Amino acid sequence: MFKVATYNIRFTLDRWNLRRPFCLKTIKDVDADIYGFQEVNIGGRLIGQNVDIAQQFEPRPYVEASASFLWYFYLGIFGARLGRALNAALFFLFDLAALCATLIETVFGSYTETIFYDKRLQPLFLLLGAPWTFGIAMVATKGHVMSPQQILRLGHYRVVQRSLIALHGKVVLVANTHLSSDPEGSDEIRRRQAEAIVAWMDGARHIPYHIIMGDFNTRPNEPAYHVLRNAGFVSAYATVHIDQEPRCTYPTGLRGPASPAVIEEAKCLDYIWIRGAIEVVRAGLFGDEMCPGGDPELYPSDHAGVEATLKFL
Repeated sequence: MFKVATYNIRFTLDRWNLRRPFCLKTIKDVDADIYGFQEVNIGGRLIGQNVDIAQQFEPRPYVEASASFLWYFYLGIFGARLGRALNAALFFLFDLAALCATLIETVFGSYTETIFYDKRLQPLFLLLGAPWTFGIAMVATKGHVMSPQQILRLGHYRVVQRSLIALHGKVVLVANTHLSSDPEGSDEIRRRQAEAIVAWMDGARHIPYHIIMGDFNTRPNEPAYHVLRNAGFVSAYATVHIDQEPRCTYPTGLRGPASPAVIEEAKCLDYIWIRGAIEVVRAGLFGDEMCPGGDPELYPSDHAGVEATLKFL
């Protein structure tokens, strides 16, 4: 058996300095073989949430971190091979994560998301460095990673990453993504993004085991969810809970300077999808409990994570 987990960790926003030890402990306690993370503040060799996460495990795990905006820039101008080299060079020379961690929340506060979604104001994020370090990360604590990550651009500055990972004598293709949260035409945007991911994975049908996980910003009754089901993927959580998804993976009770002024309604947005001869043994949520200390608005993240214990058949 092996375990996979997906977790949106809310970047460095909303009191990261306070929730950091609890978030990292939550991640370590899950003890997954493969993790997919979203909203990761990606730094270089010394600073960044990707570094924080890697330091929780011994021996040091395999980590592939992808800042979405950078990959749009690289792939669009330089192509994949040169872009990968530039990506590594930039993160080695400049730990831009440090800039994000100290400035974004301080400057924008509760207006952070309003500015992020306003096309006229988005350049402010460029000036503060946020898009350059905001991304996703895949961490393999066990198994053997057989290939470097591949990146597919999905539109609206979102990407999906995938890697071939050998576990228990089998080879599984694992993908991690974070679909658009753009409020304008969001259902249609995410439907197209889900279709692009499915087509990409379909091109690797010679690999018998497929896993896609992430924050899909999609409820079970929305188009992107059905795109994945119609392609033969099954939700790990729903498989062991009588075809029911969690009532809520977002939001938790986390509140901070960058939290939306109006608390959003509970919704299920995060999933682990599997395809192939894989049995779901167990599935559940993590990170949905208040941090110790008595602060009712301090949680490890604004999302709960989803974990699943799987077995090859």
